[in-house]
Amino acid sequence: MHYGFHYRHRADTVLLRRMIDARELGDIYAATAFSLRRRGIPGWGVFTNKELQGGGALLDIGVHMLDLALHLMGYPKPREVVGHVGQYLGNRPGVGLLGEWDASSLTVEDTARAMVTFENGASLLLDVSYMANIEEKDTMRVKCRGTNAGASLFPLMLHTEKYGALFDEQPAYLTQSDPYERKIQLFLEACREEPSYRQAEEAVILHRIIDHIYA
Repeated sequence: MHYGFHYRHRADTVLLRRMIDARELGDIYAATAFSLRRRGIPGWGVFTNKELQGGGALLDIGVHMLDLALHLMGYPKPREVVGHVGQYLGNRPGVGLLGEWDASSLTVEDTARAMVTFENGASLLLDVSYMANIEEKDTMRVKCRGTNAGASLFPLMLHTEKYGALFDEQPAYLTQSDPYERKIQLFLEACREEPSYRQAEEAVILHRIIDHIYA
């Protein structure tokens, strides 16, 4: 099994994961994942049809940052999920930055929020929206807090304390790579040999969290 979560394979994400594996952040005890668009319901396809799509903002854009946060945290086992989904702006006509959608036929959520606690004592906050009254056109971000340092994506920044001072550090240069190409390479490697990751197990955790948010 292989999921197309291309944000995992961005150069800045890979670098942060290396830093986490090297214990730069210590134990990650909190994370926040944002997937927000100001006016971003797609005006094409079946994104507004729950029967065909299965869900709205959470399944379309929220799942990417939720997976990324869990990936950086080491995919801990969830203990409790408190979630909420709703329609607030998408079911009325308005400005469409990704094309015009039929507000009268919208059957999916435009907003989803959740808090997840894990068996290891960590917690995660999730904030997702197709239609949010925010400054940015859209924002996809993950923030992690650890016992040694914190970090945020995107852009990548490390927040730490040393020499009696607080530091915000960013890489001066990072070799870029195509995350979609890397994703395909990993799929081909998994077909030829034993995969180096347990994405099927992670998918079960991810979808259990999503199911509980919708429930």
